[in-house]
Amino acid sequence: MQRTRLGTRLFLALATAAGVLTALGPLWADEAPAVPAGLLMHRSEGKLLVGVTADRKLVLYDLSDPAAPVKRAERELPGPIADLKLVDGVVFVTALRADVSTFSVAGGHIEPWLPSAIAAASPSGPTGVAAQAKVLLGKVATVSRGTALLELDEGANLRPGDAVLVRSQRTEQRMNLLSGKEENAVSNAPVAVLEVRQVQGSKAVAELARGDEVAPGDTIERTDRTSRGVAVFAPRSGYDMWARGIIRLFPNFGELDVGALTEISGGVYWEWLHVQARLSPIGISVPQAVHAYNAQVLVSYQNDLAEFGIGTGYFSHQFEGESSYDCTNSGYVSKTSSSLDSGGLEVQKFKCSQQGPTVAQVLRLGAVDGLHLRLTNTLAIDSGQFRFGYLDGSLDIPINRNLNLYAAGGGSTGIAWGEGGMRTYLRGVGGRDTLILTTGVGGTSIRTVDLYGGTKSSYPAGGGQTVEYWTDRQHSVGGMHIAVGLEWRR
Repeated sequence: MQRTRLGTRLFLALATAAGVLTALGPLWADEAPAVPAGLLMHRSEGKLLVGVTADRKLVLYDLSDPAAPVKRAERELPGPIADLKLVDGVVFVTALRADVSTFSVAGGHIEPWLPSAIAAASPSGPTGVAAQAKVLLGKVATVSRGTALLELDEGANLRPGDAVLVRSQRTEQRMNLLSGKEENAVSNAPVAVLEVRQVQGSKAVAELARGDEVAPGDTIERTDRTSRGVAVFAPRSGYDMWARGIIRLFPNFGELDVGALTEISGGVYWEWLHVQARLSPIGISVPQAVHAYNAQVLVSYQNDLAEFGIGTGYFSHQFEGESSYDCTNSGYVSKTSSSLDSGGLEVQKFKCSQQGPTVAQVLRLGAVDGLHLRLTNTLAIDSGQFRFGYLDGSLDIPINRNLNLYAAGGGSTGIAWGEGGMRTYLRGVGGRDTLILTTGVGGTSIRTVDLYGGTKSSYPAGGGQTVEYWTDRQHSVGGMHIAVGLEWRR
C-alpha cells in the first residue's frame, strides 16, 4: 500500500503591485470574478487572483475589472500541487515533493523571496508585504582591490550603510542523497557580508573585509548580519603567489657609516601545500662585506588556522671573538695574531665561523591575514654536528581592515635584532593584487669578520725603533634601525 506524503509547504509571498496595483479595494459584493480558463485551482483576494495551471505554473491576474482578468505574471512550480491558499497577500502552496521555493510578487513580477520576510507580511503591519524591501537584490559584477561592484536588479533598493549577504554561484561536486551519486551543483553557500559604501542608479560599491572571497556572478541579498569587521580570523583567500622584501638600515655606533639586515622571500600555494624560498637574514656592514646569510627552501602543510613544515638550505656566519668562549656555539676556532698591547705583548684574536647545509623548520599559529604567530628555526650541520644557526619570528595583531601592528625579532650567536611597527594594506585587503607596506623601528647588532677602528698608539722599542699598536678596536656593528618593506600578492 503506497502512502502519499505531502511535501513541505512552499511559501510564496505576493506583494501589492507598486505602480499598477496601487490600492487594494474591498471584495466586490455583487459581481463574482470571471475565472480564466485552464486553472486547476484558484484563489482570489481583493484585486488579486492567483491560480495553478495544468502545466504546473503559478499565474497572477489583475482583477481591476472582475469580468476581464488581466494576467500579469507567471512562474514555473517545482512539481504537482495538492492545495492552494491565499491569505493577506501570501500564497501557501502545498506540493507533492520536498523542495522549498519562495517568491515575491511586486509590480506585476514574480521574484525569488526568502522566508525572513514573512514577518513583514503580517496583517498587523500598516502596509503588509508592501513594506518589505526586496530580498534578492542582484549580483556581483566585478571585484578589485578589496571592493566589489554590485549590479542591482530592477526595483532593488539599497542605501549606503546597508549590509548584503553574498552567496557563491560556483559549481561544486557534492553528494545527491536521493540518487547516491556525486553531481555538479551550484554552491549557493554564504561567503561574505559586505557593507555598501556608495549607490548610484543600478550600481553599488561595497567593501570586502579581510579574508572575504567573492567572485563575479555571485548573488547578493539583503541581510541583518554584520560584516566581519576586525580580522582576527582572516583566512588566506584569492591569491596563489606572494613576494616580500624588507631592509633594516642602521647607522653604526662605531666607526663604520652604515649597516643592514635584509630579508628577501617569496612563496606559492597549492591548496593545502605552501612552498617558499627565503634569504633571511643577510647581514651587511659598509664599507666591509656580507658577514652572514641564511638561504632556505621550505615546504609546509597549511590551512586557515595553522602551518608547519620543514626545509633545507645553507647558513654562513663568521666573526671575530675575544676568546675561545665566543666561538663555543659557532663551530671551529682559529687563532690569529692581530696586534700588540701597550706592554708589547701579543694579543690573540679568535675567528669564529659556522657554515654548512641546514635543516629548517617553520610554524604559523593563527590566520595569515589575522592574528598570528610565525616562527622559523635553522639548524646548521657544521663539522659533522647539528648546531643552532638562526631563529626569527613575528606576531601580527590586526587593528582594522587596512592595518596590523606587529612585533618581530631574531638572532643567533653574533647577531641580534628586534623591532615593532605597522603593516599597512596600501591596496586590497589580503587577496589578489594586494600590496602591503611594512614600517618599523628597532635595534640591530652584528659581529663582523674583521676588526676595525680603534686608536693607533706607539712605544719606543730601543735602538731608535718605534712599535705601533692598536687599542679599543671594534668587532661588531650595530645601532637603531628603520625597517621598510613591501609585500605583493598575485
